[in-house]
Amino acid sequence: TRRCRVRASGGAPCPNTFIAPAPESNSFGKRWTAWNPATRRSSPLRSSAERAAMKGILLLAHGSRGPAWRAPFERLREKVLARQPAALGENVYLEHTEPTAAVAAIRLVDRGATAIEIIPLFLGPGWHVRSDLPRLADEIRSAHPSLIVSIAAPIGDADAVLDAIAGYCLRPE
Repeated sequence: TRRCRVRASGGAPCPNTFIAPAPESNSFGKRWTAWNPATRRSSPLRSSAERAAMKGILLLAHGSRGPAWRAPFERLREKVLARQPAALGENVYLEHTEPTAAVAAIRLVDRGATAIEIIPLFLGPGWHVRSDLPRLADEIRSAHPSLIVSIAAPIGDADAVLDAIAGYCLRPE
């Protein structure tokens, strides 16, 4: 795949793509768009940080009535966002705790997400992962038809997660 860059001179970044000012402009200058004749569409040019910011991450946990139960999930969200500051992330819960996946998806879309990945914070594919999670994803897709919604495997399927847990279990006293 050939990568193309917009040249500072304003020339086309690659064959068959034309750069033109968008009809709307602001007092800070013109917004530029790329016109692709193959698709007959134009789209705003975005920096790599803006493109990365379009991804939303929903960290899905079970939920609990105990308020202290949320603390490790909040820390996990902070660590995820520290590794990818341009990403948008929310914790969501299936039961007993807010926000729900539907509410968090609205927040992410309002902040500019065009794709959301749901990451189930479960060690295995139990009932919630097999039944509730696909239903939640379908509800989000129905409410936001242009949104790309994907579901990751439960974290227990990742060897790195299991290795970290094994390391914790074998930590020195």
